[in-house]
Amino acid sequence: MAKVRGLAELQTTEMTISVNGRRRLTPCVPDEYFGNVILPAFPQSPAKKLLDESLSHTAEVIHAAIAKVNSDYFKSFIDFANNNMLDEDLVLDHEGWKVPTLWPNLEIDSWLGFPFNAVDFGFGKPYIFMPSFGAWEGVVYLVPSVDGDHGSIDVYITLFKQHLSLFQEICFCID
Repeated sequence: MAKVRGLAELQTTEMTISVNGRRRLTPCVPDEYFGNVILPAFPQSPAKKLLDESLSHTAEVIHAAIAKVNSDYFKSFIDFANNNMLDEDLVLDHEGWKVPTLWPNLEIDSWLGFPFNAVDFGFGKPYIFMPSFGAWEGVVYLVPSVDGDHGSIDVYITLFKQHLSLFQEICFCID
C-alpha cells in the first residue's frame, strides 16, 4: 500500500489493527460473555523501511505492536474507561474532513473469528458474506473465504480509483 499510494520515503504510515482480548486477558473472558473485548494496536513504520526491508520485517513490526496489547494493557484501558469519562469525550470530530481517507494510514478489520458459515436463520447457510463498503479509502477487510475452504481468506481493500491499476500490477508479484 505504501508503494501504491506513492508515499514519500520519510512519511510514517500506521496501521490500526483490532486485537481480541478474550484470550489475552488474565483470567480469560468466558466464551459465554456477549460483547466486544477489542482494542487497537498501532504498528507504524517509515514508508522507506516498508519498501526497502523484507516482508518478514514488516510482519515483525506488526507482531511487536500487537504483542504490546496484552492483559496489562487491556486492564489499564478498563481502568481508564472507568474514570468517569463521558461518551461525548470519546467522539471523533469529523468537522473539516474533506476527503474520506485514512491516508497515509490503514485500518485492518479482521472478521476471521466470526462463524459466518455456521449461521442459519432458518433458510440455510449464507452463500456469501462480504463487507458493504463505506466511503473510506484505506480500509482492509479480512473475511473467511466465500469458497468455504476453511483455511482461505478473502481480502477486500478500499482504494482510490487512480491507485487500482498499480495495485493490480504489484498485488500478484512475488518480487
